[in-house]
Amino acid sequence: MDNVYFTADNVRARALVPPATTLTAFYSLCQDDLFAKTLLYSEVPKFYTWNASVKKFQRRKQGKAVEGHPNLYSNDALGRLYTVHSNNTECLYLRLLLINVRGTTSFQDLRTVDGQLFATYRQACQELNLLENDAHWDTALADASNTARPQQIRTLFAIILTTCFPSNLFRLDDLFR
Repeated sequence: MDNVYFTADNVRARALVPPATTLTAFYSLCQDDLFAKTLLYSEVPKFYTWNASVKKFQRRKQGKAVEGHPNLYSNDALGRLYTVHSNNTECLYLRLLLINVRGTTSFQDLRTVDGQLFATYRQACQELNLLENDAHWDTALADASNTARPQQIRTLFAIILTTCFPSNLFRLDDLFR
């Protein structure tokens, strides 16, 4: 989600090698550092500092020594993930994965669960059971189908789809079509 500026001179280079971000630097860190592979993205600032000039994370040189890991120190630094509006769904699911999956090494790795690569972050979240199930929507629609008129059921269904973000739209649609 970082802005990348293109000119006629740099368009090819920027497209082939995009600038590093803290997230892509985290992926690189997890590839190179075994300890980092045990961390969530938000835990990295506790043990590493961001060097903006080289766009890399570097181990802290001060703080409380981490037992069993020579030359590794921690402090009370907090990691921060930007908030994401629920309408920006793939970024929302990316964020959800980053706060639940440790030591990922790439965007693809983040979408991989038990060796299976999923096409979207949402599918990976579903596979990891990070999304709420739709049992309460099933119950609400089933109850409505016993007592409500068809127009009321359609209205309820539309409200659920547009404002409640059920985890599996197609299954819900198939059940109550």
